[in-house]
Amino acid sequence: MFDIFFGWRKASKCKRLIKQVQCRLKLLKNKRLTIVRQLREDLASLIKVGNEETAFNRVEQLVQDENMIAFYELLDHFCEFIINNMPYIKKHKDCPNDINEAISSLIFASARCGDLPELCVIRKLFGERYGQRFAAAALELLPGNLVNREIKERLCINSVHADVKLRLLEDVARDSCVKPEILALEFPSALQQQANRNSRERVLERDTQPCFEKFEGHQIQESNAKEMERKAVDIDSSGTMKNFSTAIALPQIHQHNDVIPTCIDSSTAQQSSPDKLDSQIHEKGRSREFSQ
Repeated sequence: MFDIFFGWRKASKCKRLIKQVQCRLKLLKNKRLTIVRQLREDLASLIKVGNEETAFNRVEQLVQDENMIAFYELLDHFCEFIINNMPYIKKHKDCPNDINEAISSLIFASARCGDLPELCVIRKLFGERYGQRFAAAALELLPGNLVNREIKERLCINSVHADVKLRLLEDVARDSCVKPEILALEFPSALQQQANRNSRERVLERDTQPCFEKFEGHQIQESNAKEMERKAVDIDSSGTMKNFSTAIALPQIHQHNDVIPTCIDSSTAQQSSPDKLDSQIHEKGRSREFSQ
């Protein structure tokens, strides 16, 4: 009932805690910056003496420290935003999206950042203000939460990709006046790796294309051979049928041949008989003349 007339009574306490978080964030950020500066110097010295592999293995710690520095800056921005909008939070029970995003991000970070114990108290206060369901959705990333995407990415990184390590090593080499070409001999950049992958894919396609053509040609030859074999089988089958039919017809042809010569002999005899008679008559006449 007092909240209706005087607003949220714990707003001043929440504001004070958020300012304490900002002070702690500045200390943590300065500490991380010192660590990052020292790590960069160590990596540069390793690169100069030729220990690129050792530098590559140690660069992951540098990536994580720089990631935490960016996280602290984001969290400080949301703390400042909540302090500026505290009069609205004090008077109104509703929570607009921009304020919801800032408060949800603080609640989400409270369970994942042990260096900021004040965030746990702030989470409890905002849970009383907007309900425990609101706090649970932001804490456990339930559907409907508005936790900042970059905050989630900064706090949920498990491993660092090799390309990120290579780019960071190149930056360290440039800052320390070391030629990046030294790293390129051992660790090619992301663009070079992509170009190499593309070239390998083109070579693979060029090499596999003749194989596909040969395979297709072989398939065509096999199909042609099968077609020719099928035709040969058909021809052989037709040939065997013809041979069978001729074998059946041969005896009949021999029988007709036996009859035909006899007929021819009788006819030739009939045709040749008048000629023989004429020759006999001429011979008799010549013999008579010779006798006279």
